[in-house]
Amino acid sequence: MKITDEGEGQKVKNAASFRTIPLHAALIDAGFHTFAAGRPEGAFLFQEAERWGGKPGPMHADARGRLTESFGKRFARLLREKLNITD
Repeated sequence: MKITDEGEGQKVKNAASFRTIPLHAALIDAGFHTFAAGRPEGAFLFQEAERWGGKPGPMHADARGRLTESFGKRFARLLREKLNITD
């Protein structure tokens, strides 16, 4: 997976933020590539965020206009609890 600022509305924090991220085998086995390929063109990979009650809802920007911080916490919890990825 690549982190870039090439798409409309995309930005990175600094030059060191551009990166290629390897995918854990459990994500590949769980069908990540199929999921990603099924997203609408130009859409965020994860358009909706899982809420504490388990129901999906829209992502909201933080005070600085970023969507990443709260989503990152929820995504990490998903990896730990549902896919048993701890490394």
